[in-house]
Amino acid sequence: WLFGIGDVRGPGLVPTLANVECVVATGATPVRRSGLRCYQALLGPEDLVLVQGLWCTTPERTAADLARWLPRPMGLAALDAFAHRQLIDLDLVQMQLERAIGHPGVAVARGLLPLVEPDTESFGESWLRLRITDAGFPRPQAQVWVRDLTGILCTVLTWHSPACGSAWSTTGSKTTGRQPTFRRTTSAAIVCAASSVGR
Repeated sequence: WLFGIGDVRGPGLVPTLANVECVVATGATPVRRSGLRCYQALLGPEDLVLVQGLWCTTPERTAADLARWLPRPMGLAALDAFAHRQLIDLDLVQMQLERAIGHPGVAVARGLLPLVEPDTESFGESWLRLRITDAGFPRPQAQVWVRDLTGILCTVLTWHSPACGSAWSTTGSKTTGRQPTFRRTTSAAIVCAASSVGR
């Protein structure tokens, strides 16, 4: 992928090469070719950037389009991945979406913007955070360091919600050889002593 955010087609797919997707300005004729999907859309010079000799949509335009067209979990994962790599300015993504008001997917994409978390390190973390907030829980704190009583790092929790008294991890513990000061349940929820959680 041109901007290095990974395969946003989602989990469980047969690992095959993705079609190349391109966009042409409204009124231009879409290219028809095997292995290529071409769309018409509002497209101006401000939406384009040269990447390794290839004209591409800017990271903000690409992020806005992915947030509009992908299923919500993958749309958030794409936005998080762009933000994690510091490739986008969320205000510019918002402007892209405002330009597209009235077009499909804009309302969904605008609803995802407040959930973007640059500290997210994987698509799974994005999906988990979306599940947590969709269930009505407060937005959790990302990438929380858990230390034992001597201050040695035991693990980094994916998400911690002080309001709920809960923590979640998508990757499991990264122990340092000492007995960790938390208990892990079968649901991957991790319960920690409040005094051992911090950044």
